[in-house]
Amino acid sequence: MVGLGKADKEIEEAIQYLYKIDCDTVTIGQYFQVSPENIPFTRFVRPEKFKAYEEYAHHIKLKNMSCGPLIRPSYQAVEIKENYHE
Repeated sequence: MVGLGKADKEIEEAIQYLYKIDCDTVTIGQYFQVSPENIPFTRFVRPEKFKAYEEYAHHIKLKNMSCGPLIRPSYQAVEIKENYHE
């Protein structure tokens, strides 16, 4: 989940770490603060940045990357599994 204060470099480091421990599917979505009681929103990540995350994952040979402002893996698990590339 982006938008909680992590820098782009930290996101790339997390993707690389997950790849190194044999994680083959990563999803990244945008955090939205839905009420004042929730964790504060720090930034909106532009769609082209999500594309850059995907390109980075492809570059390091991560098998599956699904990311975008509305990606919610808990709601999209079936679609992610159906598109899984072995």
